[in-house]
Amino acid sequence: MLGFAEKVEKSIDTAATSLAEALAKVAGLEAKVKTFEADIAAKDKMISESTASIADLNGKMAAKDKEIADLKAAAKTAGEQAVDIVAAAGLPADQLPAAKPGDAAAAVAGKTPSLREQYLALQRTDSVKAAEFFAKHSENKDFWK
Repeated sequence: MLGFAEKVEKSIDTAATSLAEALAKVAGLEAKVKTFEADIAAKDKMISESTASIADLNGKMAAKDKEIADLKAAAKTAGEQAVDIVAAAGLPADQLPAAKPGDAAAAVAGKTPSLREQYLALQRTDSVKAAEFFAKHSENKDFWK
């Protein structure tokens, strides 16, 4: 019977050791779960902040779209008023003012505008294109005339 008791004791010791190892693994897994939960909470916070930011940007974009539509409508109205004014004045086509500054002087002289005149005209209408034009032509000696 002593042999049987030793076997039982050995089995109990093995089971206790296995239980202790299993409990240690469970504790490690629980620590990992807590880390993952913290990571998920941080990601959820980031997602909600991003969602709020997207909603804010969509609102700003809608406001800009409305502003663009309003500006297009105002430009259309101004164009129609200009046509009405010109039509009311009864001006013939050859007496209409030039479409761009500098065009009238060039048309009278019968020549194309100089590089500098082209640059100045661009600067009044489109600063980005004017900067590109300047970068391209500023080395040309004719530009500075």
